[in-house]
Amino acid sequence: MSAQDLARHRGKKHRYQVSGKTINIRWSDGSAIRVEGFDPAKPTGFYVDGQSLTLRSPFTTGQQLVGRFGGGESISGATASSSIQLNADGTYSGGSVLSVLSQTGGSRADLSAQGSSRGTWRFAGGYTLQLTDRNGRLTNQLGFPYVIKGTPDKPDYIYVGGTMYKRQ
Repeated sequence: MSAQDLARHRGKKHRYQVSGKTINIRWSDGSAIRVEGFDPAKPTGFYVDGQSLTLRSPFTTGQQLVGRFGGGESISGATASSSIQLNADGTYSGGSVLSVLSQTGGSRADLSAQGSSRGTWRFAGGYTLQLTDRNGRLTNQLGFPYVIKGTPDKPDYIYVGGTMYKRQ
């Protein structure tokens, strides 16, 4: 990740050190973890606190991002779905839906919300996609291409802003 990408990131940050097959990570909040079994000769990924982390290359051109993508998650009675259309002319549109069902004893609550957004987008280099909505609010989204069956020039998935999107 470039210094510019890291400066744009608003979440928790860390510093790490590799020693042999061990990675020591110190987070910005002072907490630390130690990852055993990392093989620097085959740096494809590793596990941290039960999560599989894989090393990914950055976007190399904005053309990798052009297209329509959809993604979502479901967990414990909550479902979220979102889509984004990134056009070659630098405009975007997107939408999202959230649904939550909670049942406790004789009580039941159904909640749902939806939203949409339009504006302009720009590939800011490396791992950064910038979105400016129609109200002029700029957000920097960290992401990377994820190729399974596609090509690096047209990845079949993109990971942006915490969501894995599939090319539609």
